[in-house]
Amino acid sequence: MAESPSRRTGQTGFTLIEVLIALAITGMVVSVLMTSVFYGIKVQSAIRGELQDREQLLRSKAWFVELLASCLPADAASGSAFEGGALEIVCDSLMPLQGKKHLGAQRIWLSLRAGAAPNRQLVYRQSRADAAGQVIAELPPGEAAFRFVGTNGEDVAKWPADRNDPETLPRRIRLVVKRSAGEGSGFEWSVGVRASPWLEPVVKLPFGGELPR
Repeated sequence: MAESPSRRTGQTGFTLIEVLIALAITGMVVSVLMTSVFYGIKVQSAIRGELQDREQLLRSKAWFVELLASCLPADAASGSAFEGGALEIVCDSLMPLQGKKHLGAQRIWLSLRAGAAPNRQLVYRQSRADAAGQVIAELPPGEAAFRFVGTNGEDVAKWPADRNDPETLPRRIRLVVKRSAGEGSGFEWSVGVRASPWLEPVVKLPFGGELPR
């Protein structure tokens, strides 16, 4: 039985305009969702990178502390004495990073070297001939330098401050990065040396002999 014309005209449906409006709204919702997802991924990646940088900096500080805390006292004439300047520290350490070549202390070099401007790098070497060395820390921008504090509390730029000073080791070694005004607070690592800075006195024997220390 054929439908009457009145029943066919009563059927409803979506017009072209309504479909286009629905597609436009759906596109806007998807766009907002995609932007939120992209932003979340970007923030998560930035947080992960910052955590990795902080972890690396903490590991580098632990190496720095262990290396210098284990420096040993030595007479200047022995060739094993502690020497420190604004950009380099040389000492015999019991805790070298790359393993010992022999039993006992190992001669090590810690240097501040220009890295990617304006940063400096903290570089470790176990041989003066090793020009490249091993970068153990990328320091923040600023003027970086080593500082040395003796038993009297005086802060000096080099060690020994006086060649005739019997104090063979500083009591504290500081790595300081000074920043310009407006660039935030400064940066500092500080380590106390474990060994006594004083050499044991030489025991004189009769007829001019000496007992070894």
